Amino acid sequence: MDIFDAAGLRTFTARSEDLFRLVDHQRVQLFPRGIAELEREAQLMASSTSDTALDPHLLLAYPFAGFFYVSPNNQLLADAIQTGFERAIADGSYQRLVEELIFSPWLRRTLVLKNRRVIVLANPVAADVLSAVDSRHWIVPWPELLNGEIETGEQLCAAQKLKALCS
Repeated sequence: MDIFDAAGLRTFTARSEDLFRLVDHQRVQLFPRGIAELEREAQLMASSTSDTALDPHLLLAYPFAGFFYVSPNNQLLADAIQTGFERAIADGSYQRLVEELIFSPWLRRTLVLKNRRVIVLANPVAADVLSAVDSRHWIVPWPELLNGEIETGEQLCAAQKLKALCS
């Protein structure tokens, strides 16, 4: 919500099925979803609406990360998570997991990333934390997106870690 508010987009919250109906009845103009949510919610959208569809032209993007939190008293666990994650990146298993669980055939077929215009929103709430994330840990090329070097889905498809999403 803070990201959209900071970008000047008026927002409010409701349950997913209610938001689909609000779009369908033209009470709101758009209902942004993350790519990891699209496939899971496709059936809900189809059953909740009659005239709502995934926009085929735009992709809203903003930097966001998931973190592991452990007790400050459990450095052994923190080190094990860090080592495991680094190994998974190095041997390619993390990328394969993302491609298998997120970049599904349904998503590749439905998203058609190469045909989209990318609108990048800053994440002012987490900018400091996110800037400290090692660039090897990102799947999406955030520095290039945030400085305006990437503006299209076709350009995103050129990023090595996103190629599987575009095939």
